[in-house]
This record gives sequence, C-alpha cells and structure tokens, in this order.
Amino acid sequence: MIIYEKLPFPKSKIWITSDTHAYHSNICRGTSTWESEHGQSVRDFDDSLQMTDELVNQINKNVKEDDLLIHLGDWSFGGQNKISEFRSRIVCKNIYLVYGNHDHNIINNSEFQSQFSRTDHVMYLRSENLKFFVSHYPHYVYHQGHHDVIHLYGHTHGSIEHVVKGKMMDVGVDNIFKLKGEYRPINLTEIEEIMNKKDSYLPDHHQKNTN
Repeated sequence: MIIYEKLPFPKSKIWITSDTHAYHSNICRGTSTWESEHGQSVRDFDDSLQMTDELVNQINKNVKEDDLLIHLGDWSFGGQNKISEFRSRIVCKNIYLVYGNHDHNIINNSEFQSQFSRTDHVMYLRSENLKFFVSHYPHYVYHQGHHDVIHLYGHTHGSIEHVVKGKMMDVGVDNIFKLKGEYRPINLTEIEEIMNKKDSYLPDHHQKNTN
C-alpha cells in the first residue's frame, strides 16, 4: 500500500526544482562542446561558474532557511567535491533529494547522502489538501493519477510538455525558465494554480469513482 507522507510544511513553504546541473560546462552556451542537435538545450551563460552563481542566487532568493526544497535529481557535475560545494552555498536547511541519472556519486556514498534531509528514488508526499508524487523521470500513468494526485518530475528539460496529459509537470529549471523567465525553484502553491487548470488523465477504466 502506498502512503503519502505528510510533510510538516505548508504548501507556501515547499519549493521544488530539478536538473540544476551545477558546475556543468556542457550545458552552458559559452563552454559547451555538444553537437548542434543539443544546441536548444544549452543555457545562455558564459561558463558553469556564472550559471551556478545564478542557480544559487535564485534558490537563496526564493527559498528561506526553514522552508523545504525538494530537488528531483541531477544535482551537480564536475566531480564529487562539487556535490558538497553546491550544497554548502544553499541557505535552506531542509533539502529532499530524489536521485537522478547523474547522481550516482550520491547514491553510492552515505556521506553525501547525509548532507540532505532525505534521499530516495521516488517520494509520495502531501501537504494540506495536496498529494503529489515526485520522481526524476516522468511517469505517463502513476498511482492515483485519476484522483487528482499531481506528478512532478525532471530529466526532460522542458522537451515533452507539449505532449504531457493530466496533472503532470516538469519542474526542472529549464522548464521553469520557459514559464517564468528565471532559473529558479517553483513553489507548491504556484504548481497548484497551474494544475487546477488541468484535468486528470483517465487512460482506461479508472475513473474518479474507482480505486
């Protein structure tokens, strides 16, 4: 049985982000060596230090020390020391990390895991009236999706939002930049406003009156 963990934070104090890729040179236009097919995926920064400064500034500007930041993976690049360096620059004390495909150094090292309040591969969470399922990867169909549970994910860098159905959303910084014009986390109240305009996806016999 899946239990949605009740968070000791109101929605207004819960922030969600993903795919920061801190210190990642190839994701910055000024230093990227990626081929042309990746060109639309790069961020308009001179280098990874400038980009990471902006990511840190945006997190610290929005997320207060006693808020909760839920990060959905691909924390950092550039070696193991960058994991702790990026974490040390963030003021927020409470960070949940959902592992991404580039977080193997954290998955395999309990010392890195201890720098976060909680780590896992997926999480089922709730705050006030809102239930939400978080994963690094998008899940087309997920538990209680037909009962208005929200699914938040990263990994795709805003590339599949035009085909997504139901109450799902890419919360990675690249998609939030497309929506809000800033590489920043998004608050759960902002997410709720967006999701209130969407219908649940009902792909088969599962309806709102079924389990």
